[in-house]
Amino acid sequence: MGYQERDYYRDDAPDDPLGLRAMSVTAKLIVLTVLVFLVDLFFGGPEHRITKALALWPEVWVKPWYFFQVLTYGFVHSSTNVQHILGNMIGLWVFGRLLEEKQGGAYLVRYYLASIMICGLAWAARHYFLLHEMGPLLGASGGVTAVIILFCLKNPRATMLDKVLIPVPAWILGALIVLADLFGVQMGPKEEGSRVAFDVHLTGAAFAVLVWALKINFGRGTFLDSPGRWLKNLRNRFKSRPALRVHSEPHEGDDDEDVLEREGDRILAKISQHGDASLTAKERRTLEQYSRLMRAKRK
Repeated sequence: MGYQERDYYRDDAPDDPLGLRAMSVTAKLIVLTVLVFLVDLFFGGPEHRITKALALWPEVWVKPWYFFQVLTYGFVHSSTNVQHILGNMIGLWVFGRLLEEKQGGAYLVRYYLASIMICGLAWAARHYFLLHEMGPLLGASGGVTAVIILFCLKNPRATMLDKVLIPVPAWILGALIVLADLFGVQMGPKEEGSRVAFDVHLTGAAFAVLVWALKINFGRGTFLDSPGRWLKNLRNRFKSRPALRVHSEPHEGDDDEDVLEREGDRILAKISQHGDASLTAKERRTLEQYSRLMRAKRK
């Protein structure tokens, strides 16, 4: 999380009777999605006009004035199957919060919305140009899958499901999700009436792998780096690097840059509270490393 999102950096907030400023980004996304569901349920009529208008239709490729549907479909869900919205929101609540804690709220919301759009565009292209199927797509499952898989990639040794089922490492959980979707793609056409978009789930998983491999940074508004920078990150991802010696203990699955960024944030917080005279020699060296890393990311 960048220091701009830390509590010490924020200005005093005005009165907030609804507590919206205190809510996490994950919670706000869930509240927005549930509100859309309820508005359509009570005011959309028997034809659920709101869901129909916001869902993504493959014809968006020839009707560009409906391009907003590439994003809005991720906030509407089936009105006849409560499990649809319930499953997606549980997944977003569990893994969205975990990813937000490590990467920050700005990172999460940008990545989540980008995932929804990428999944929607890929689905619409496949169904319009290849399958010639004109049914709608609705639901956040592509974006939620992208959030889950990215967390598993960034934190492969994190323990999951320890409070509800058998504890498993995150990388195993991620692999099982991908395998289940691959199986669903193969079996889906054989199941008459199946409406689960397994191909959208796999697109979300593939986008997560791409973001992880290229180290695309959604947190600082600089995620549209040059392709050259992405290729450099891809090479570095699979190249061994000496461990950085910093003060804080690394979290499970963190790479060296994650550790350095976290330690840099801690030092900046210390400077804000006590001044730079309070820094040790080791902290000053770490701050120099952090500054070089930030300059390199801006190039």
